[in-house]
Amino acid sequence: MTDRELLEQLLQTVTNIDSKVTDMETELKTVNTDLSELKENQRQVQQAVLETNETTKRMEANQEKHERILDLLSRRSIEQEAEMKRIK
Repeated sequence: MTDRELLEQLLQTVTNIDSKVTDMETELKTVNTDLSELKENQRQVQQAVLETNETTKRMEANQEKHERILDLLSRRSIEQEAEMKRIK
């Protein structure tokens, strides 16, 4: 092989490597964009979980309050029935 042929082959190899590096840079940018989107989605999911947790806690507190009220109303109803039977 002549020096010129070697240089042309070397130039072709460098060009191929450069093309591959460019492709890899493009792919890396895509991966970084996807990663950023995933991080944002994760942040949104975490926020939704926190909000759901707070809502669940409020619902549990309300349910406990309603259970106490129902218990009180049940006792009053029983007392009133007993009082009505005594009156008759």
